[in-house]
Amino acid sequence: IPYFFQDTAHFIPALCGGAALFLLLYRLLKFLCQGYCLGNSMVLFSNGSFGKTITYIPYRNIQRLCLKQNPLSSLLRLQRGSVYILASMLSREISFPYLKTEDVQKLTKNMMQSKI
Repeated sequence: IPYFFQDTAHFIPALCGGAALFLLLYRLLKFLCQGYCLGNSMVLFSNGSFGKTITYIPYRNIQRLCLKQNPLSSLLRLQRGSVYILASMLSREISFPYLKTEDVQKLTKNMMQSKI
């Protein structure tokens, strides 16, 4: 019988501690990789955890915007959600991190102006 099967009293706490450290690192890296930038003609969304994905979307290619808000984010005047790309071959949905309410209004205003 191998050694680590004989005494699991030290193995299990080390495994749980390693898993907790990995989850903490994952959440920290995911938080650091998320972001957005609203331009004049397009919006940029950045997300990922161990790799960073940056997506540029022209306002005219946004089909719809779905927003979510819980009571805590309502107090902080933040919203999160997703953007659906118009006529995408994969019917792609891009989720974005928390946006300020003013930035959501600017995003919807730019979307409406690009459709005209």
